[in-house]
Amino acid sequence: MGGDPSRVRVTGPLAVFREGFTGELARLGYKPNAAADQLRLMAHLSRWMDAGHLEAAALTPQVTGAFLAARRAEGYVLWLSPKGLAPLLGYLRRLGEAPQPPSAPATSAGLLLERYRQYLVTERGLAAATARGYADMVRPFLAGREDAGGLGLGELTAAEVTAFVLATCPGMPKGSAKLTVTALRSRSATCTSRASSAGRWGSTCPLSPAGGWPGCRRRCKPGKSRHCWPAATSTPPPGAVTSRC
Repeated sequence: MGGDPSRVRVTGPLAVFREGFTGELARLGYKPNAAADQLRLMAHLSRWMDAGHLEAAALTPQVTGAFLAARRAEGYVLWLSPKGLAPLLGYLRRLGEAPQPPSAPATSAGLLLERYRQYLVTERGLAAATARGYADMVRPFLAGREDAGGLGLGELTAAEVTAFVLATCPGMPKGSAKLTVTALRSRSATCTSRASSAGRWGSTCPLSPAGGWPGCRRRCKPGKSRHCWPAATSTPPPGAVTSRC
């Protein structure tokens, strides 16, 4: 449908989040037409919640599933899966207004992402919501490696990271693609710095079970155009990812 996002009216319990969600969509790189569609979906969900006397705190997977079933029953043909609601639910969850989904069974990728998230908060000083966003952007990359037979971070090459970016980013909104690349650079630079500090590659990556390192002496943050290698104690091994952190 598209259109002008400013002309989409949201009533009901989610109306107070309309302005903030509009800004979130812009931050993620949504074009006006796509942003308007997301706001219409928000407006429909809010009307449905209002009819059932529900607040944002009630948006569990079961409740959102019931909404999507009702949406299909009303004859809607777009935004009928949980993926369509992901931007809105992610925004509300980061605000603490909607409940987090139940934890999935622990996987190697999930455990390593949690280690990475904790590292960004404790070592790099990122806000919890920002760190969670970085981890979410890296998740598909690690999940794909795990599904292919194992994470194999000790053998990770720059070519593999580049192949993932070229395969996934073209279909994303511009802002989401930028965030994905930034998150991968942060993860790669973190692995590189730790490996170098220990004189090894792979086993000391913060996303590996071994963990533990003295740290990058520059303490550079993700997204900043600084090389971590000058802070290290040895030369990077052949094939190591040397993205800027």
